[in-house]
Amino acid sequence: MSNRRKIIVTGASSGIGRASAIRFAADGCDVGVNARREERLRELVITFPPGNHLVCAGSYDDAAVGAAFLAGPDAMYLTGQSITVDGGLTIAF
Repeated sequence: MSNRRKIIVTGASSGIGRASAIRFAADGCDVGVNARREERLRELVITFPPGNHLVCAGSYDDAAVGAAFLAGPDAMYLTGQSITVDGGLTIAF
């Protein structure tokens, strides 16, 4: 099993989410990106250094999207760990 950090970034197709995803990938993390615009996510991920990156397009306002993701093979990407990014110290930039 890889010792690389695994990060999931929502809103990764633009703005702060995109910048965060780029930085995490550059720092050697495996990055899962989420946003509504799948094409923009795919364009983003191909710019990342090699790793086990994941694209999961859709809005989690729709419970069916989340359920389909969790029932599918990409769910094994999740490790059961989470890193707080909205109020706690995570990875220093």
